[in-house]
Amino acid sequence: MASSWRSFLAQVLAEDLNFTMCRADNDIWFKPAKKANGTSYYIYVLVCTDDILCVAENPKAILDKLDQHFLLKPESRGKPKVYLGAEIGTYVFEKQPGKSYWCMGSQAYIKESVKNDETHLQKQHRELKSKVSSPLPINYSPELDATPLCD
Repeated sequence: MASSWRSFLAQVLAEDLNFTMCRADNDIWFKPAKKANGTSYYIYVLVCTDDILCVAENPKAILDKLDQHFLLKPESRGKPKVYLGAEIGTYVFEKQPGKSYWCMGSQAYIKESVKNDETHLQKQHRELKSKVSSPLPINYSPELDATPLCD
């Protein structure tokens, strides 16, 4: 079922909306566009299961077109706040006033993860250490991990 949905989404993005699938990541779609001021840029559509994020000068127009094929929640066609657990916003550098950049942060996601871990450990009458030098063992080298699970 999921592959049918994914195939249909790919068909809509490619054939109806003229997006190209990124060769490095099949969940990233892009197409060239021009801003109202004439500047060339790329529109991106990021897909993870049924979460869709559109990065464009007018993302609502793209999402409205997708809504003709898929039932999108009306509130999902606004300025994004969260995508895949990360908060999304814009940031303005002091030396570049008037120009904003997209940014993502995971502070709320991490806090919720720690809270979930603490709740789970409390049920086992255990707790998280308050201070550790590293989350991994001192001599651990992930680049040398050759377990069959990494294949």
